[in-house]
Amino acid sequence: MLLISPAVQLIVQSLVNSTIVCHAFVDATAYVAYLGQALKLQIYPLARDSMFYVVSLLLLVVFLVGGSVFWWEGLLLTFGYVAYVMYMVSA
Repeated sequence: MLLISPAVQLIVQSLVNSTIVCHAFVDATAYVAYLGQALKLQIYPLARDSMFYVVSLLLLVVFLVGGSVFWWEGLLLTFGYVAYVMYMVSA
């Protein structure tokens, strides 16, 4: 079993909580904007964004377990973000 330090737990909890708040805000805004209308939603955008989010969060946890993030680990996370943006642009 992997033991994670309290600092890493705090970072992950902060990221997850901020994501929940952001999604709640977007959902509430969409609800108000389309009040009284039926929306046809698809699972693909949620699945796509969740996959990229979970992979980046797992990478961050793996990198933080050592106690610090080296420059090449930050570079890998940046490349992951660039890959997400490129995927979004090409879709």
